[in-house]
Amino acid sequence: MSTEIKNTLFRFVTMRSPELPEETNKDKRFVYRIANESGFDNAVTNRPIGTSKWAAMKNFSETFNPVKEEGISDYFNHDLQQFAIWITRNKYSYTASELANKVTGLGNVLNTVDRTVLWDNFFYQVITQKDFYLKEIFMQLLVAVHVLENFDANNTKLVKHLMNAKVVLPKKLFVEDVPALPNTPLAAGSVEEEEEQTITLPGEEMKRVQAISQSNANIERHRKLKKELQKVEKIYNRDYKIAYDLALEQYEEDIKPILATYEAALEAERQNWCTVRDPQVPYNPNDPCDNPVSVPKPELPKFEFRFKDQLDLAYFQSVLSAPSYETLLELLEIETEIASRSGIIENFSLDPVMPSFEGLNLLIDDGINHNTGVIIGNTPGQGNTSISIGGVLIPATGTLEILAAPFAYQICPKSYKSPTLAGTYVNFDLSFSTPDLSWQIIGVTTITESLSGVKTYGTDFTQSWTGNKVTLPNLHTNGLTEDEFYSTLKTLTVEIAFSNGAKKSLTVNFFQSLNCVSRRSMVTIADPKQEVPEIPTIPSVPQTGSEGTFIPSGFGVRQLGIADYKKVEQSIQGYVEGEVAAIENVMAREYKEKATRRLRRSENTTTTSSESEREQLTDTTSTTRHEMQNEVAKIIQDNKDFTAGTFFNADLGKYNIGGNVNMATHSSKEESTRQAVTQAKEITERAMERIVAKVKEERIEKIIDEFEENNKHGFDNTKGDNHVVGVYRWVDKVFKNQVVNYGKRLMFEFMIPEPAKLHFLGMAENQAITKLVEPVDPRTYKDPTNAAVKFNLENYASVNDNTVRYWAGKYNVEIPDKPEEVIHCGASFGVTFDGVTSSRHEGAAGSGKIEIPEGYITTRGTLNFTATKDNDRQVYSGMHASLGKVNKLLPGQDGSIDLNETFDLVGYVKNVPVSYTMSNFLHGNLNASVECKLTNEVKDRWQKETFKAIIDAYEDAVAEYEQKLAEEKAKEVTIKEANSGFYRQIENLILRKNCISYIIDQNATAKRTYGKDMSKPLGAGVVKNFGNHEIQVDANLDDYTAFVKFIEQAFEWDIMSYNFYPYYWGARQSWNKLYQHENNDPLFRSFIQAGMARVIVTVKPGFEEAVSYYMQTGQIWNGGEVPVIEDKLFMSIVDELRQPEGQKEGKAWATRIPTSLTILQADSIGLKVDKALPFDEDLSDFEDPTSVPQSENFYVSDSLLSGEDENLAEQVEEIASKMIGKIAIEDGYLKLKTNSEPSQTISQITIETLKESMNF
Repeated sequence: MSTEIKNTLFRFVTMRSPELPEETNKDKRFVYRIANESGFDNAVTNRPIGTSKWAAMKNFSETFNPVKEEGISDYFNHDLQQFAIWITRNKYSYTASELANKVTGLGNVLNTVDRTVLWDNFFYQVITQKDFYLKEIFMQLLVAVHVLENFDANNTKLVKHLMNAKVVLPKKLFVEDVPALPNTPLAAGSVEEEEEQTITLPGEEMKRVQAISQSNANIERHRKLKKELQKVEKIYNRDYKIAYDLALEQYEEDIKPILATYEAALEAERQNWCTVRDPQVPYNPNDPCDNPVSVPKPELPKFEFRFKDQLDLAYFQSVLSAPSYETLLELLEIETEIASRSGIIENFSLDPVMPSFEGLNLLIDDGINHNTGVIIGNTPGQGNTSISIGGVLIPATGTLEILAAPFAYQICPKSYKSPTLAGTYVNFDLSFSTPDLSWQIIGVTTITESLSGVKTYGTDFTQSWTGNKVTLPNLHTNGLTEDEFYSTLKTLTVEIAFSNGAKKSLTVNFFQSLNCVSRRSMVTIADPKQEVPEIPTIPSVPQTGSEGTFIPSGFGVRQLGIADYKKVEQSIQGYVEGEVAAIENVMAREYKEKATRRLRRSENTTTTSSESEREQLTDTTSTTRHEMQNEVAKIIQDNKDFTAGTFFNADLGKYNIGGNVNMATHSSKEESTRQAVTQAKEITERAMERIVAKVKEERIEKIIDEFEENNKHGFDNTKGDNHVVGVYRWVDKVFKNQVVNYGKRLMFEFMIPEPAKLHFLGMAENQAITKLVEPVDPRTYKDPTNAAVKFNLENYASVNDNTVRYWAGKYNVEIPDKPEEVIHCGASFGVTFDGVTSSRHEGAAGSGKIEIPEGYITTRGTLNFTATKDNDRQVYSGMHASLGKVNKLLPGQDGSIDLNETFDLVGYVKNVPVSYTMSNFLHGNLNASVECKLTNEVKDRWQKETFKAIIDAYEDAVAEYEQKLAEEKAKEVTIKEANSGFYRQIENLILRKNCISYIIDQNATAKRTYGKDMSKPLGAGVVKNFGNHEIQVDANLDDYTAFVKFIEQAFEWDIMSYNFYPYYWGARQSWNKLYQHENNDPLFRSFIQAGMARVIVTVKPGFEEAVSYYMQTGQIWNGGEVPVIEDKLFMSIVDELRQPEGQKEGKAWATRIPTSLTILQADSIGLKVDKALPFDEDLSDFEDPTSVPQSENFYVSDSLLSGEDENLAEQVEEIASKMIGKIAIEDGYLKLKTNSEPSQTISQITIETLKESMNF
């Protein structure tokens, strides 16, 4: 075809390793140094061990005498210099004749060139980077010499290679030797050297751990003290009762003889009186003669009973364990030295109930509550946290758990009171990170060494894990006193054994202070028992470049090869006939007609109606009156004014009417004039507004769109003598397809573990963003190992004071009032002599009840009796009392009594009956009390109600959380619709930062790295603000900005491609968190769940050589032609990237596509063409030209439908004879006649009929 129209079907990229450079003409395509020795060679060969080649050449450059710019013509021919510059400018636009003339004109100039001087000066400029112009001149001269040495005017391909040759830096000088690395693990039992320790303060996590640990220990001590005090109280009460009974018994024995003598004297006197009194005389107690002679009462000794105080320190010290005794002193805020000098606590009144066992128990409970509060305040939440950035939810849970490097640790000492031993001790809390969860701890040994060399060992440990961070609290417990820590401790050694066979240790010196010690690593005693992978070969690059320049190691990143950008171009090759599309049969003498009608109709009707009505009524009346009188003493002017006027206005429902009169009279000769002006203004306004607005809007839109297409065609074979058969064939297109290479890119591959970790860390440190914390289910809360206070609410039975306090504070729960565990109920009875005596007994009796609140049951009872004597020792004195089913006799003695009795009384509810009988006392009091405990039924009911309240509050918190989550997700959808590339921007930025970190120095103090502060430093104590911020303009700024531009512009970061590999390629301890991350964007979900990312970044065209040079030397080429390192891979890449674009690859292939076109087989082509349908007969581009579909059957025919051409004249004459030629009126008719002779009448009508039809 004369004009080929090409279309691009699609584009694709193929990746491959660069092909090795062809050995043919390699010495022509590259400029190599001829093997000879120079000063740089000697410097490299004789360099000291451990010195890099680059450093050796750098040192030699300091004594090298380079060629100066002004003296370059002394060493190199001026015409040669001009030729070198001409090559640089015309390497792509030269002509063969022009080049030949240049070469011929130079003659024997090569004989004047000292190649060693040329190469050495080029090396000097490459190493020192002192003069960019000279470096370019020397490189151009090397290419010019290369062209002159190898020029062949008859070989145009060779000449092209020579003109574009690249200068090669010799491998001997510029590529470091590969250092030998050990490939065996650390032998078992060998010990690494430990780095220097750092004294630090405890971090926030360590403070939290120590606070919880200390509080747990205090709670254990308080609980132990309370348990021992309960035992001591029982012993005290028992001993008190025994001692009291013994003392009372002894007292009664002591007064028994005195009472016996007294009783005998009374009896003797009574007997004597009875013998002389007349029994017939009535007894009169008021008659002295009727009473016996009084016998003086004996003086009885007073009953005294003394027992040790409840808070007797000496007694407590004898019955309590040493740790509990110290805890008691700590609670009472008594120093040990003071307590040892005073056995009894005096003037101690912290609480009104003190001193007593009950007061001590309250004090202990306060201590437990305080420490529980500390634990609650330092216990971290366990809910998942999501952060919202502009409505986009990103999980942030667990992002700070893996900040430290594996086995970086902090160990902190703390002093404490031991719950089992007396005295103050010091133990240690250790926190460190492990590589993954396979490093489970199976054993810990602690060793303290004193200054004298004495060692003590400890093996007890507990562990708490958070992700891969483990805390070992309370190491070496009870093994080191506080005095030993401050006076004799030299070092502490901790040896840790892991489940994978590894062993680690650390040794620290606290220097007699409670500060922490930190290090970045532990000492390895034994490595894990596993197969040791083969250490990969280190890329053959130096570790440092010029002036300590960082050179990328190549680990994690590799030069992947070449990316070929290809496309498939398609052009039309021709047309061929296809299958039969239709067959039309028309028989002889037949007329065949077809009609088709297509109608499309659409109708759209829209009706809108709106109506509104409003009415407003306002009635306002105001009246203002003002009166003024004025008197003028003397008026000189004679004048008189009078004005009057009216006004009226009206306005659409409002009206206003008023009038005014002004009058003044002046008399010049009057002595006195009295003027009275009375002005009254009365405004009455009544405005009534009625607005009725009725708006009705109706819009009817009716759109009718009609399209009608009528087609009609027929086949007329009425004059034909033969049947006609028409065969229609489909027409197929034949396309030519060709792969074309339209560009190449140099590719680098980066492998990034857990690519989203950097993103999570950055988000977690932002405290200003919205954070959504998922509520924790109290039923699934996980308590720390060995915690003294548990917060898990597995079921209602777990409800107690601690769990209620924790969860009520977290979810703001209204908890039902908790019934008291133990209450005391009682009743008091006043007992008075009833006036009835029997055998000289004064007595009284009574009964009552003690009401018990619902939900309680009795456990113990107490009866207390106080009474006043009746001065009668003749009969028994005492109290008989019954409390429930228990009967007690409270014996009395002479005089007043105060007795009490405590006993078990179990099982009474609602009330307890009380009854009493007093004997031989005038009056007294009986106090009956019972101790009641809460019933299990009521306690269960309260626990269930409380548990339900907590769970309801949790579910409310979950509902609120889910609502906020839904709101943020709704925002996320809106933002994503407005910015579809939101997640892609995050992925690109995080991956770019990770990739850049592989190819630059990560040391923050390095000269060329990211994160440099280029602002001008301020003086000490000066705060940087908007007014004093300036940029430090110096050479460092130029170097830093050049480095930034190179890294950002040399790579096509915006079109990087990446693949995310699943979570199981990340750290094992992160599997669960990576797997749980969710997002409704599938690619971003893959990003945050990825355990590894493969990123492929292409180098921007034109930067390939500069990037390769940087990766080899660590230097940024500062412009101009870039030399090539003598490396096969490097040279092959340079070779390939010089190939022209737009080259065809492989042979073309054909594609046959059906079309909607049809063609009539035979005699249907009316267009005057060489071929019936166009077809390109050039088939040389196809792999198999014979397989390309083509046809020779298309030909031009002039056949017609109805017969042969010789009948055409007759048919035309026949048709013409039937045409109307004239109109005539003959014989009363209007006739239509032909022009033929004789003429024929075709049609006629009578004149009359014509008139009638025309209404004449």
